Amino acid sequence: MKRILFVSNTAGFNKFIKPYMKWFMDNDWIVDNVSSGIVTENCSNHFSIPISRSPFSFSNIKAYKMLKDIINKNNYDIVHCHTPMGGCLARLAVHFSGSKKTKVLYTAHGFHFFKGASIINWIIYYPIEKVLAKYTDCLITINQEDFDFAIKHQLSKDKIFKISGIGADLSRFHPVDYGEKIQLRNEYGLHESDFVIIYVAQFIKRKNHLFQLNALPTLKKQITSLKIFFAGSGPLLKEIQAIASRLGVDDIIIWGGERTDVERIYRLGDIHVSTSLQEGLGMNNVEAMASGLPIVCSNIRGHNDVVINYENGFLFDINNQQHMIDSIMQLYEKPGLRKEMGLKNTIKVKEFSLENSLQQMSKIYNEYM
Repeated sequence: MKRILFVSNTAGFNKFIKPYMKWFMDNDWIVDNVSSGIVTENCSNHFSIPISRSPFSFSNIKAYKMLKDIINKNNYDIVHCHTPMGGCLARLAVHFSGSKKTKVLYTAHGFHFFKGASIINWIIYYPIEKVLAKYTDCLITINQEDFDFAIKHQLSKDKIFKISGIGADLSRFHPVDYGEKIQLRNEYGLHESDFVIIYVAQFIKRKNHLFQLNALPTLKKQITSLKIFFAGSGPLLKEIQAIASRLGVDDIIIWGGERTDVERIYRLGDIHVSTSLQEGLGMNNVEAMASGLPIVCSNIRGHNDVVINYENGFLFDINNQQHMIDSIMQLYEKPGLRKEMGLKNTIKVKEFSLENSLQQMSKIYNEYM
């Protein structure tokens, strides 16, 4: 039997790649997985090794040695790596293992160097990716900016592809009728007439919750029925909650916490607003689209692959808070526009479906199987 190894930083990331691991198992491959943490689904063997997100962590030295040993012992036909450090360590480990038959695929879920990224990101991450390109048989990107950059700068020794993201499960995310929306709202003390903004995101710096929070005093004055549902947890949650209290807007916010039922949260909303500073594609927007919501999001790489301005949502300048407020107000004042954009999203989202992404990836896999 042929054998593939999937590599990523953490076990939590495997929720995104488990359909692809299952695809190989269904095709009678031995599927192994390396990540930091425990994985039990869709793989034959799991190896937990201490891969750190930081390129400066000493634990990555140990992780590299362990990963190289795993690769030496198991003679893989394909290694498919994900996440920056998972991708870095895996490509180095395959190269220095001396394996001649192993093909290395790397999916970049959004380069850390991009238009608008800090100079530090460019100094650290671009040279690493340029060096590792000669150890990469196939580079897979998920947005147009990364694809164009990778082609121009030859970030693979062989082929470079673009796919439509990792794929949303459209059987899980879908719109609901008016009656079910009201029922869902009742569960959270929301009224039928409330204008509900959803933002599903971890409370980390790059998700930029503060930008949206600082706009809420103005929006609260203009929309008396305004409610915000923040779904997510993270290291900045308590800080953001304290700022919301100081701004006098905590009374209109529902702190939803970490969710396993985000599909229900999208369905009770009117729009989804993402203020993120950096995305590979932005699966929260894709999931919201599948749920029938129009999108208001920052005009950044990944977001502008999903949202066409004035067609299925609005893109705002990340440095212009009033631009975001004006976009939200347009959707508040024009229920017909909300409905029209939401309907367009239920059609456009098929481009980013799991089924479509699996089909695209299966064509790539078949070239290396």
